[in-house]
Amino acid sequence: MESKKQSIPYPADEEIEQQVAYIIKQGLPVKQSFIHLLLDLKRQIAGNTFSLAMVRHCLVDL
Repeated sequence: MESKKQSIPYPADEEIEQQVAYIIKQGLPVKQSFIHLLLDLKRQIAGNTFSLAMVRHCLVDL
């Protein structure tokens, strides 16, 4: 019996990089901005009694 060397078709490096970037983009959660994290914290603690302008004003004073 004669053995033949099989050739496995591999994708190009560019295609591999694109697929890896796609997988990472789909797998990682989107990070919230700092202001949104503060607003969520404010909602959890105090309810919706403060406005976004008040939060920004407080941040400017820091």
